Amino acid sequence: MRSVGLAPVVPRSKPLPQSAVGILTFLLSVWISLILPRQVVKPLLNRKQAVDRAAAGDFAIDFEIQGKGEVAQLANSVRNLVERMHQKV
Repeated sequence: MRSVGLAPVVPRSKPLPQSAVGILTFLLSVWISLILPRQVVKPLLNRKQAVDRAAAGDFAIDFEIQGKGEVAQLANSVRNLVERMHQKV
């Protein structure tokens, strides 16, 4: 019988351990969950406050509309609604 020798083990570059990937994924998830809600919820809360003031009779509201998405469209509709209410009162 012939003995087969094993090839020498060549060290490879170590990939990121799974725990490090998990930690990075977790941190990215936390960051996204903190940033995105602020960008969506804050403008909606501002619009709600404006509508509440208009409902109380204060039609001198003004807020900045940024972007072209659904929240900006809603803000534009709220502004138009308050202007029309003010004209009728």
